[in-house]
Amino acid sequence: MKLVRTHQPRKPLLTILPGATRKRLPSIYQYRQTYRRADGDTGTCLAVWDVLGGREIYQIAVEEGVAGQHEWHCTCADATYRSRFAYYRCKHVEGLMDVVEAATVPALQPAQPMQVPQHRERPTGHDAPQQRSAHGF
Repeated sequence: MKLVRTHQPRKPLLTILPGATRKRLPSIYQYRQTYRRADGDTGTCLAVWDVLGGREIYQIAVEEGVAGQHEWHCTCADATYRSRFAYYRCKHVEGLMDVVEAATVPALQPAQPMQVPQHRERPTGHDAPQQRSAHGF
């Protein structure tokens, strides 16, 4: 495994999730990316994040799965005890997936000026619609 070093540390990602208390009041959670697989490097682990904001610091890892799908893993107790369910994801993984998706959505393009339709000549002769009088005849 090869760590990818950048000149500037990556900025943490923030989101609001239900808190760790029984009241589940909204709390700010912070994701810090600690590892990212380098381009051309082999291995199944794509990235690792530290999760801060709950009772403890957790880690989330995303791996390449079969058929190009990503497999997400979290070290929290909820994910550990419910991992026997095939499609279960804890709130930490769901929050990170939402934040990453929002960060990778391309920026909106500036609005294009509205195009005014070209003036078309009115048809003449037998192609022209028949004019009717006010009485409908």
